[in-house]
Amino acid sequence: MIDFQSFLRTGLYASILWSGASMATAGDGNQIYILQQSPLGLYGGNTLNVDQSGATGSTVAGDFGTGSSAAPAVQDGIGNSGRIDISGIGGQVAFVQSGIGNDGSVSLSSALGMASLQQDGNANTASLTVDPLGLSGAVLQVGNGNQADLSVGAGATGTLVQKGDNNQFGFAVSGAGTTASYTAIGNNLTPVGTGPVVISNGASVTITQTQMQ
Repeated sequence: MIDFQSFLRTGLYASILWSGASMATAGDGNQIYILQQSPLGLYGGNTLNVDQSGATGSTVAGDFGTGSSAAPAVQDGIGNSGRIDISGIGGQVAFVQSGIGNDGSVSLSSALGMASLQQDGNANTASLTVDPLGLSGAVLQVGNGNQADLSVGAGATGTLVQKGDNNQFGFAVSGAGTTASYTAIGNNLTPVGTGPVVISNGASVTITQTQMQ
């Protein structure tokens, strides 16, 4: 599990419940809390778009009545699509998709920003880009037949973990002072997309593949 406490500040400013909706907002000091689920009797197909372009100190997470922003933003169901873009200074995002056939994308170009993307289920697709100046980003997939792509820029830290069989991954690291790791636990793992590409001066890269027990 990703430790969302390490990504998010404490504090509750707003709670927003969305079902089958899209949202875009920008500005300084925003905190957006999201729970997106399928209506009763439907399987999914929700679309979520969050744009925090040029914002300072923005947070995208999920919290309903707990008084803490440690919980991630959640998109639950089948065939959902979620995209979150963070830029500016000090942006933070924690996003979880739970279900089958979901597509999640997080782009972090925020100086000193942090991001996490987690998918639980099968046949999901995840993409996380951490541009230079961003502090850190992490992707965790738990399930089979998933695909993930992680791109980490100069000076940033990135982590990609896949647990399950028949998963595919892309892994790109560029620039000096970069720290990145890829951990795969499972069988029949193959590169896709960018593949394991490292273009750097003084970067630290670790790739570990082990068999599912």
